[in-house]
Amino acid sequence: MCATLTASRLVAVAQPRSRLLGRRFKTLSELARTLLALPAAQSRVGFGRRGWRMSERFLRGWKVSPEKLQALVGSRMLTAREILASRTNAKLKRDVFMTLGEGDEREEVAEGRAMPEAALTAIFDGRLDSDDAYNYGRVLELVLNHSAKRAGKGAAISIARTYHVPKAAPGCWNPLLEACGLSALAKAWASDNVFFPWSSAAGAGRTHWPLFTLFHPAVLDELAAELKSVPESHLELIPANLLAREEDGVEPCREELRQGLRMLRGWINEARAPEPSEGLAVAQEGNALMLLMDGDQ
Repeated sequence: MCATLTASRLVAVAQPRSRLLGRRFKTLSELARTLLALPAAQSRVGFGRRGWRMSERFLRGWKVSPEKLQALVGSRMLTAREILASRTNAKLKRDVFMTLGEGDEREEVAEGRAMPEAALTAIFDGRLDSDDAYNYGRVLELVLNHSAKRAGKGAAISIARTYHVPKAAPGCWNPLLEACGLSALAKAWASDNVFFPWSSAAGAGRTHWPLFTLFHPAVLDELAAELKSVPESHLELIPANLLAREEDGVEPCREELRQGLRMLRGWINEARAPEPSEGLAVAQEGNALMLLMDGDQ
């Protein structure tokens, strides 16, 4: 359930132990005061088992060889147990269990625990079922953590304030990128072009969330050149009405975009750099950058 907060009304009911941006609130009035202090563009919140939270997305990235990643399908080079026991997935796997189990209660986590193992086993055995495409999409992050190389030392790009931009495309940033002259990035941004564990769209089961985007080597070269040629000052060219509905939300949105693009520039440079040795899903040359967009749809 989602709600909009105005200065005169809190639409819906919040629990006493509600959360917002990692904070706990002892009373409804304390929560309401905090929410009403937010810019209007930031006042959309969601309600879940743990109370109120802001709607937001995040972006993670991996340096990966698409060919080597695809070669893992049906190869039996890896097992579900290896992936789930990997140190790289120590923090993530419970989130996957909760998501597939559709909740954070003990019995739901237990239900979700069996589903990643079944999905991973099907991938590595090559026994794919298009009806399980969503489960495969959810465990792909586990596979990438173990076999590819996390960009930015595991940091994530935040799409929180810019999640609420007035004319947002499915990728949120597309109109903002176009407006500041990053047309190639705007075109490639949030492209739904990953079909893993299938090798192409033909015959692939499809799930559109979480959203994976692959920037192939040629695209990385184009994006690197564009980001180098378009100065950061061009972010000031983005009209205020594209960033926020209220004036006090404009600059925070612009700053979030600025920080995100700085991180993305670094990820692109990492993906283009040669590797000293081969990895399970990383080549010495010619790697791509795979992005995961997750969070609120």
